[in-house]
Amino acid sequence: MLSASALASMPDQRLIDGDVCELICAEHFMRQGYWVFPASQGSSPIDLIIVNEDGARLIQVKKDAGRTNPGRNRSARIHRPRSELQKALGVEMVYVDPIERTVFVTDHNFHANRKRPTESNDPLPKI
Repeated sequence: MLSASALASMPDQRLIDGDVCELICAEHFMRQGYWVFPASQGSSPIDLIIVNEDGARLIQVKKDAGRTNPGRNRSARIHRPRSELQKALGVEMVYVDPIERTVFVTDHNFHANRKRPTESNDPLPKI
């Protein structure tokens, strides 16, 4: 039987969820033909390094819990900003839902490629 002090030192459920998300993410990329290398430190800007014949990708895994923001009718992903170091290294944010086991890789170039508003296509009227 475990003592009260041993039970008090049991891992936090949030940490367990984070570990499960990393394992789901690793499985996802292994099934896509990547070699997966986990980080050796508990706290780092990179959770996984994945490698295939096209090269290496640096991955930061985040739990993607469906939640509804106040004033909204549907759940929305909470996008976590990358640190300056993560941006410089080219780290990709990957969101994992531990219940549904879904994996979503963020397209960090999405906004860079969008069409910028001009006078002729600006949908907002000038005030």
